Amino acid sequence: WIKTYKIGMFSPETDKIYRTAEKLVQANFGRLKLRQVSKDKYQQFINDYSEGRSKETVRKIHNKVAACLRHAFHSGSIPIDVTHKITIKGNAGMDPEKKFIEEHELKLLITALKDGLTFKHTSRYMLLLQASTGARIGEIMALTFDSFDFKKQTIKINKSFDYKNTKDIKDTKNGVHRIIDIDDESRFDKELTYD
Repeated sequence: WIKTYKIGMFSPETDKIYRTAEKLVQANFGRLKLRQVSKDKYQQFINDYSEGRSKETVRKIHNKVAACLRHAFHSGSIPIDVTHKITIKGNAGMDPEKKFIEEHELKLLITALKDGLTFKHTSRYMLLLQASTGARIGEIMALTFDSFDFKKQTIKINKSFDYKNTKDIKDTKNGVHRIIDIDDESRFDKELTYD
């Protein structure tokens, strides 16, 4: 089912989640025929998987496995949707408030990044640019000289670097291209010397 409908259709990260779900299904239901997977067995699978995991992680796996089982139900391969009204358990996970740094923390980070800054520290410039623009790190990594318009003080974001999987340039997330204004402090060109 995932080979027919999912793998290669989305991002490599999504493919990884489907592959993880596939391994979990094999480990937990591998010896059963599809019709032997009952609602109770599926709920027990979710309960077992939730041990020590966040509710969001459990929900991601459930969504992938449930889509397959709902397909089996709608195509007549199983008599009932065993995923209907399943209870998702798990830990609360990280507080959304703690996923981002506070303004005072960002100021401390920027100060630390600028301390002793030289062109040998490319990653520091990348992080400073990310902090001032809000661009994703892969988008910052994919910037080329033609991405910058120093006269207009803008950066064109039209590609991203896939540092996790292919190690190659790809389109931006969701294919959205944009032009971002940069402030005077982010204009590193003023430090460059041109021949």
